Amino acid sequence: MKRPEYLLALLLLPPFCLLVLLAGCEITNEGMEAKEIVIEDIFPPTKTVSSYRQIAPPKAAGEEAQAEQFGGKDKLAILKKWSSFAARSCEYGLPNQPPLARVMVWEMSTRLDSFGAFSNLRPALLPDNQYVKIGVQAVLDGERLIFVHDRYLVVVRHLQAAPEDQRRALLLNFGRGVSRRIPRPMVEPMPLNYFPVQYRVPASERLDKEDPVGLGIVENGASALYRIGDRESRMFMAMASGTFRKLAFLDRYRKAMEAEGPVKEVQLGDGCYEGRLNRLSAMIAQREEVVFGILGTLEPGEMQEIMATADRLIKPYIPVKYNDIKKKDEEGGGGKGGFGFGG
Repeated sequence: MKRPEYLLALLLLPPFCLLVLLAGCEITNEGMEAKEIVIEDIFPPTKTVSSYRQIAPPKAAGEEAQAEQFGGKDKLAILKKWSSFAARSCEYGLPNQPPLARVMVWEMSTRLDSFGAFSNLRPALLPDNQYVKIGVQAVLDGERLIFVHDRYLVVVRHLQAAPEDQRRALLLNFGRGVSRRIPRPMVEPMPLNYFPVQYRVPASERLDKEDPVGLGIVENGASALYRIGDRESRMFMAMASGTFRKLAFLDRYRKAMEAEGPVKEVQLGDGCYEGRLNRLSAMIAQREEVVFGILGTLEPGEMQEIMATADRLIKPYIPVKYNDIKKKDEEGGGGKGGFGFGG
């Protein structure tokens, strides 16, 4: 049936039938978040940021322009590993003067794609004052500000020579101006939420297309660096869905550890093993559908503390209420020991 005929048929339905159809419709927060954003609307209009004006409307950005904005074709090659829809560019300046700033926005397929590209493109281990609060995460790198917000990757570039404080102020003002125009929450994509905050090196999180450990066991993992004193280890996480057996991926990691030496079982998650992997001290576990582990030079006790915290983040502990247990016992459902835990 063609669309006009379909709409006409709906209008001719009795009111009762329309009520029945509408009762099955549900408006959710997911639907609200998925509303379309026109990428051109993300660019701040004239004079939104101080007195700077749009020199021309936003336009499509070709590969050469994208490489220049990032600072090299090698970085553009990294971006291409992550799925993107479009790239738009817009320049800003003062009347009768050369452009001062160029804003470029990439619309990526998902939040994972945008953060994955960002986490692999940003410079590593910058001074603390180079990490700024814009969008989900943002870094200043010389004449550039790079940040990620929802499905959008943004690079703001200062185009003229200027003192560092003036350059920083301009980049931050434009970054905040762009971020405010993206009407979506600043939420980190899963599984970044599972990485414990304590001992984690700031902005060390990274998404990987391949196995973070380099063994080819899982795909699309994430990792973060942890440091205590002069000791450090890298933690990784990956989803273990799509297999016929729940602990199949964990077993493959265990076998890889056994090939390097003794392996000890640890009481953590649904299964956990301690040993060596890639010639480093390692601990790898699984909780539900998340495989996670840590490798490096941290002490075993330090590793176990970080792993235990991650385990609680993946599946938070919900204490059993005594009144609920007592009520269940009175109803005859106590099971073994009378505390409701038996079969």
